[in-house]
Amino acid sequence: MAEFQLGQKVSVNLVGLHVAEVEFGGSTVANGVVEEIDETNKEITVRLNISFSGRQFLIVSPARVTAV
Repeated sequence: MAEFQLGQKVSVNLVGLHVAEVEFGGSTVANGVVEEIDETNKEITVRLNISFSGRQFLIVSPARVTAV
């Protein structure tokens, strides 16, 4: 996960995720900024540029994150 840095702009693959009772399909992505990197659990917290029912942060695996 060394390729990501705090504050870095990223795109998150939302396909198959359930966020605020919404399930995403197709090629759904959202842009955001890396807020936290958890090396132990291999997770990245991303603050999205949009929110779903007030939820603006997602914790995802690095495989869902792409640098912008």
